[in-house]
Amino acid sequence: MLKRHTQIFSTILRLFDMSLAFVAWELAYLLRFIWIDFPTAVMVPKHLEYLKAAFFVTILSCFVFSFIGIYRVHKFIHLRHEFYHLLRGTLTLFLLTLVVAFFYRDFSYSRVHTIYFLICYLNLLFLSRILTRWGLKWLHRRGMHVENILLIGEGYTAS
Repeated sequence: MLKRHTQIFSTILRLFDMSLAFVAWELAYLLRFIWIDFPTAVMVPKHLEYLKAAFFVTILSCFVFSFIGIYRVHKFIHLRHEFYHLLRGTLTLFLLTLVVAFFYRDFSYSRVHTIYFLICYLNLLFLSRILTRWGLKWLHRRGMHVENILLIGEGYTAS
């Protein structure tokens, strides 16, 4: 029962992280070329090229985070350790994105956009983890996803 809930939660978390990667990529485009535009861009590139890259980065984020081990189940993980794992995964994704963009010759992507993406994605991920923790605590207080057990014995034999 617990393993099934863990698999469902992990799948939902993966899909949510992928959607956050897409949102962060699009938000970085808006920040770089529309809202902030610092340093000033010579020309605003077509959004279609960045939209195509957004799908690639979304898929890549799932693979990178799985490889880094972000979705491994822990009984309890401190928020700072989770932030460290998210930082490590996001930096790895950032470097892989830069490498792929360097070798992609059809279009030249803005490195400033990629830095904006890194900042946006890391903030969105960390905020989502805090909200997820809060939501799970709220559910547990209401008795959802809590299993009652009968413990027979004491000490080592009871565990």
